[in-house]
Amino acid sequence: MKLAKFAPPACVRLEKDAQSLVIDPGAMTPDQNILDGAKTVLITHEHFHHFEEDTASSLPPPTIRN
Repeated sequence: MKLAKFAPPACVRLEKDAQSLVIDPGAMTPDQNILDGAKTVLITHEHFHHFEEDTASSLPPPTIRN
């Protein structure tokens, strides 16, 4: 498994077996390609550094679990 932590402040990308999970790809994430090939994106809450609407709007329709 590969783990990449992007600071500031909170984005994490996990990769295993050609699958990837990106957590909190907010406005301050330095790698603008962080979502490339992501199978799943998890946004923990809607602060700008965890969630960026323009980035989120480029994703396929979500499956939301509350």
